[in-house]
Amino acid sequence: FGVARSKEDIAELIETLGLENTVVKPDGLTGGKGVKIFGEHLASKDEVIDYASSLIAKDGAVVLEQKLSGIEFTVQTLVDGHRIVPMPLVRDYKRAYDNDTGPNTGSMGSYSQRDHSLSYISPSDLEEALDIMRAVVRGLAEKAGARYRGILYGQFMKTDRGIHVIEFNARYGDPEALNVLTILSDSADEVYQSLIDSRLIIPRFRNLATVCVYVVPQGYPGPDVVRDAEITIEERSQSVIYYASVYEREGRIFTTGSRALGVLATAETVEEARRRAYADVSKISGPVRYRTDIAANVREVG
Repeated sequence: FGVARSKEDIAELIETLGLENTVVKPDGLTGGKGVKIFGEHLASKDEVIDYASSLIAKDGAVVLEQKLSGIEFTVQTLVDGHRIVPMPLVRDYKRAYDNDTGPNTGSMGSYSQRDHSLSYISPSDLEEALDIMRAVVRGLAEKAGARYRGILYGQFMKTDRGIHVIEFNARYGDPEALNVLTILSDSADEVYQSLIDSRLIIPRFRNLATVCVYVVPQGYPGPDVVRDAEITIEERSQSVIYYASVYEREGRIFTTGSRALGVLATAETVEEARRRAYADVSKISGPVRYRTDIAANVREVG
């Protein structure tokens, strides 16, 4: 990858990466919706240059990197300045529409398995990802002169060429936080205090599968997203609803233009958690939509 600050830089990076392998990323936060890929969102070299140039005009720089093909997974960890402890692995779904099509979003849903692993991730895959995260924590200590204490989120992609970093955040993922915190057995207060005190308690999590489905306004994540529209929710029985980008007025719920509701269910299997989540998603009415394939066809072992 490389950072471009001019059209000349952009052209050089396209030449180095190869146009067909070029991914354009904003140099900053965009709610998961700023990445564009040649061949999917950008149809020509001119479109790549124009989009990258618009980001330079906005942010002063733009990132161009090589396209990766594989399957993603999220590792959320607790770091007490010395140790790094992983929480249950989660897979999320970034694309707006079924079958992983359409533009990127903040995420349309996620799942975790009862054994806190993912069927397609081996112990060595996880260890490789954790080694990368440990190196980041060491680097922070060496360069910043202080040991990092807090949440470290790593999103990775498993490819034919090994494990690659997609992004890092000094916070939980959204919605991945919902998957892991819903099944946390210990007191979150005690876990966080132990982290601050550099005597991290190894947190315990219930052996339950989780599935989270995001309900979003029609038009999300595009410019024609429906705003200020009322959502009605029938009585639910099998899930927890987390309110996101909504507001309340006179006891009624309205959309703001981003992801509105996260519907999360737990069960002994991903299949049953998925059934419960979608049963309650179907009780939500209004100008909204959701992906129908979150956690579909998950192969669980054991």
